[in-house]
Amino acid sequence: MQYNQLEGIIPPTLFQCRALQQLSLAQNKFSGDMPKLLGMRPELEELSLSFNSFTGSIPVEIGNLTKLKELYLGSNNLTGSIPPSIGNISRLEIVSCSRSSLKGGIPQELGNFFNISQLDFDFNNLTGVIPDRLFNISFLRLFAFTSNRLSGAIPTTTGLWLPKLEGIFLADNQLSGEIPISISNASNLLELELSQNFFTGSIPDNLGSLTQLQFINLENNLLSNEPGKLELNFLSSLVDCRSLQFLVLGFNRLTGILPSSVGNLSASIQMFNIQNAQVKGNIPLGIGNLSDMITLVLSNNELSGTIPSTIGQLKNLQRIHLENSGLQGSIPNELCNLNQLGELHLRDCNISGSIPNCIGNLSQLSDIALQSNKLTSLIPFSLWSLGNLEALNLSHNSLGNELPTEVGRLGVIEEIDLSWNRMSSNIPSTIGDLQRLDQDSNPIT
Repeated sequence: MQYNQLEGIIPPTLFQCRALQQLSLAQNKFSGDMPKLLGMRPELEELSLSFNSFTGSIPVEIGNLTKLKELYLGSNNLTGSIPPSIGNISRLEIVSCSRSSLKGGIPQELGNFFNISQLDFDFNNLTGVIPDRLFNISFLRLFAFTSNRLSGAIPTTTGLWLPKLEGIFLADNQLSGEIPISISNASNLLELELSQNFFTGSIPDNLGSLTQLQFINLENNLLSNEPGKLELNFLSSLVDCRSLQFLVLGFNRLTGILPSSVGNLSASIQMFNIQNAQVKGNIPLGIGNLSDMITLVLSNNELSGTIPSTIGQLKNLQRIHLENSGLQGSIPNELCNLNQLGELHLRDCNISGSIPNCIGNLSQLSDIALQSNKLTSLIPFSLWSLGNLEALNLSHNSLGNELPTEVGRLGVIEEIDLSWNRMSSNIPSTIGDLQRLDQDSNPIT
């Protein structure tokens, strides 16, 4: 009876079916409290009440469903806590209670789920520490408590008894302490999501032991580099993760140099994001080996050197964000090989020279931000042919040229900022429906 428009309360007569083993009422409009009569049907093996409008608490009588294997209560408007009696259901294999407004602590009794493979309490209001026992469930594959208010540290033994674990999702909590090195024992781990917490210490340099890893997000923590080390050595350990696709480490205090081994990371990496992390040194030339990369973000760091020409080898690249990173030199012509590029952000660097004429050949460009650099010469005429361009900011440079009538070719442009340059011309009538044009401190009439 799922995926219907049923509403009201669940009729009590439904629980008179003595042979009832599966009750699936998901994706309806049921409301009110969850019926205590649920506990009268111990034969139930699957209970799905997700995506309704149930309120109140999960009834303690749910602990009577001792044969239950799958429990789905997500996306409701519950207000109570997780009843400890749920720990009586030792056969449970899947518990999905995300987005249900649950509050209070995580009961120790959840550690009784010796057969559990999926434990999902994402997007609730749970508080307190995570019981150590939850990290001792050998069948566990998914551990998801994203966006709660959990605190304390992850147990130092995490990973020792989790041979089947594939995903840890603890983002957006208030967890602290160090990331335990024992996590490297979870040999089947695919996804590690610990962003937006208060983790301290260094990133374990044995993460590379998790050779199946596809996704790492440690953004927005208080992580630092290993004491006494100049390079970010943990990046070198990730060379063995040949399936890695997403590496997000920004908004930390890494304070180290990108090692040349970055070029030996998996070619399957699609996102490489280490912004706002006090990263130093040059961007390694080998970054051009990461052929599947779609997004490169190294903005707001303390880099030195120039933009490596090898970035032009990343034919799938769609977003370059290197703003306020300390880079200098010129914009390499090789960037014109990036036919999929949509965003080019190089603002607030020390970039000099001219804008390559061939940039205008990148027909997918929608956002160009080159302001606050030392660019000189003329604005390439080819820029005015970028039909997908929505925002162009070239302000605070030393660029000259007239604003040509061809600016009207920018059919979807919303903002152009050419202020604080050396432009001179009338504003052409072809400017059309442009929402914002800033020409401050240019001799334009």
